[in-house]
Amino acid sequence: WCSSTLHIQNYAGFQQLKSQGNSLLLSTHCSRIDWLIGEYLGMLGDRAVRVNFVAEMTIGLLPIIGWPRVLFGDILVVRAFPKDGPRIQANIEGFHASGVERLIFLAPEGFIADPGCAVGDKYIRDCEAFMADLGLARLTHVLTPRYKGMQVFVKHAPGNVGSCAMSFVEGYPTLDPATGAWRGGDPATLSLA
Repeated sequence: WCSSTLHIQNYAGFQQLKSQGNSLLLSTHCSRIDWLIGEYLGMLGDRAVRVNFVAEMTIGLLPIIGWPRVLFGDILVVRAFPKDGPRIQANIEGFHASGVERLIFLAPEGFIADPGCAVGDKYIRDCEAFMADLGLARLTHVLTPRYKGMQVFVKHAPGNVGSCAMSFVEGYPTLDPATGAWRGGDPATLSLA
């Protein structure tokens, strides 16, 4: 697919998640093309499923990429729970009322698309302070999850939630089929710092 090798550990578990109707997949978020991988995974296997995403509201302003996402029913957020909570709830209720089943692909921890920008650097510092306040080590490759919205998302499929970790490796790695560990190649998923 696009000359890339896609390795999925526990593919059977992912297929089972898709086969049970409405589902929620929590994923790491490490690139601007994660949504393409989500769409592709929705088409694989015995049962293709509708995949919707959670993205920043500004995506909806992009003519070729964003407008279709609005029309397809993606959940676009502004990262302010008082505004996002009702929007998320209304989207989920609308799809449930219509009987359309889907997999919602949610990357709850966020991603800095433009490293080095002042806003991104401040957000990373805020996330580090949040973890320190909890007495936890700072996260090195993902931002602190936005937990308030997840309490609403779980209402979409409370009994059918999965999680995955995504990373990108350049070069020609080999994978151990038993452990999923890769040897060779270079990690392309960058650290926050």
